[in-house]
Amino acid sequence: MAARHEVRSPLAGSVAAVMVDVGQQVAAGAVVAVVESMKMEHEVRADGEGRVVSIAARPGEVVAEGDLLATIERDGIDSAASTPSSADAAPASTSLR
Repeated sequence: MAARHEVRSPLAGSVAAVMVDVGQQVAAGAVVAVVESMKMEHEVRADGEGRVVSIAARPGEVVAEGDLLATIERDGIDSAASTPSSADAAPASTSLR
């Protein structure tokens, strides 16, 4: 099962641009959208790599803080796989110096 990440607006403003298309692969840190607020443009970035599965905002649309901009699916990653098991954890006696 693939995990999904919702890219949300960090602030209220107007969507100046959507920089991705549905189906597009994006890298971690890629600009997904640009939100304009108080005459400043803020780049909203993906926090992980994956494929864009939906775009919820359009240029010119007014958004509130926390509004959904896009959804990214991370292929082959699910919540159980992203949490290390006890077998993957370092032994308690391992020194990190």
